[in-house]
Amino acid sequence: MPERMGVISDVHGNLEALRAVLGDMGPVDLLLCLGDVVGYGAQPNEVIRLLRERGAVVLRGNHEEGVLTGETGWFNEWAAEAIRWTRTVLTPESRAHLEGLPLRWEGRLGERTIGAVHGSFRDPLYEYVVGLSTARACFEAAPQEALLVGHTHRAVAYTFREDRLEWGLYPEGGVHPLRDRVLLNPGSVGQPRDGNPRASYGILEGDTFHVKRVEYDIAGAQEKIRRAGLPEFLAGRLEMGR
Repeated sequence: MPERMGVISDVHGNLEALRAVLGDMGPVDLLLCLGDVVGYGAQPNEVIRLLRERGAVVLRGNHEEGVLTGETGWFNEWAAEAIRWTRTVLTPESRAHLEGLPLRWEGRLGERTIGAVHGSFRDPLYEYVVGLSTARACFEAAPQEALLVGHTHRAVAYTFREDRLEWGLYPEGGVHPLRDRVLLNPGSVGQPRDGNPRASYGILEGDTFHVKRVEYDIAGAQEKIRRAGLPEFLAGRLEMGR
């Protein structure tokens, strides 16, 4: 039974950011990735390979779904172009790995039950948990004590206590207590959108959820995006954290 869990999400083909996060994280009993390992960034195969080497449990996100199906109508023009490009460079081994990713994960951290999806517990692929109403719907849809989601690229925590919801954002990192029921988002490793360009991830340990922010080689990631011929917008936004 894991006692220290690393929680990451939305790596988006950014190998530099993933390496920095894994180096900062240190040993964990379980590494859980909440989806979107591909899309936007220029190194999808390398990211998939590294996560497999680390024995990570990886969930399917909407970008995996887009890459596997080729359907891009849900995405903006930059995301759609990146998905089409990713489909051309993905190795057969990487594609087979993505095809096997589950939509949900359930487990325990110590005595606490954990549930995890990419989007929301009503719609694991596409719905964003961006406010109290969708957070409440997740608590109603899932029975676990701690719920983990990604997708929004912003670190946030919701606590459900006596039919009342409280929440807080963690753009600079921080610690959130695991009391009552909680819904937690570790933010994005590869493309933060909370105004802080540093890679974001979470650690579940004991009775706390730690949000960590890590410097990484943004210029290196940008150069690889440009060399791949991906949209300049995808390179520029990395340094803005937007």
